[in-house]
Amino acid sequence: SNPGSPFGFFVKIFLDLNKIPYKDRIISAFTGETKSPEYLKISPGGKIPAIVEADGFALAETAAILKYLCNTRDVDDHWYPKDAKKRA
Repeated sequence: SNPGSPFGFFVKIFLDLNKIPYKDRIISAFTGETKSPEYLKISPGGKIPAIVEADGFALAETAAILKYLCNTRDVDDHWYPKDAKKRA
């Protein structure tokens, strides 16, 4: 995450509220770290935030991360209902 990124903050709040364990790593867009070859393997567009699962699966973009977490973790249904009509 990046302390100046509201998008990273959204993911961090979701993780904290749902007591999902994570390791936070500060990435600086200002120093060019988001364009490093290492980070671009995780987030090809150089976007913050990004997550990396234990199996190496990486995902970037706040909305995609939040939907993924709702579908792969035990979180209350109100975050992202499984029922498409409730989601709409």
